[in-house]
Amino acid sequence: MDELLAPAGIEAPSFEDDRGPKAFALNGILEDNDEPFFADSVGSLGRAELVVDCLLDATADLAWHIKEYKRTEIKARLAEIEASDLSDPATKKAALKEATRLNKMLDQLDKQVRWTFPQWKVTG
Repeated sequence: MDELLAPAGIEAPSFEDDRGPKAFALNGILEDNDEPFFADSVGSLGRAELVVDCLLDATADLAWHIKEYKRTEIKARLAEIEASDLSDPATKKAALKEATRLNKMLDQLDKQVRWTFPQWKVTG
């Protein structure tokens, strides 16, 4: 697991250190009323489960920000194409081809993706 997280600068949770997630939470990040947040997270296993939850939430948020950035950049390129001089037929043809490619990218960014994971939490 270390080799999967290391390129992102994330250290994998250790099962040898059995302290729960509260011992590792960054100072000042959580409110004083954080007990419900940690209620089901006991020991290193609870910490690992919480890491999965946090990584999933962070991944969804980061993916949204990347998508929005790309949409902004693509729309800017489309605006440049619309504002350009398309009087030359060859230039117009190339611009329309590029606009089509960019619009396909926008369509891709409107879609959702699905990843499957093994079940990591159990109740009962």
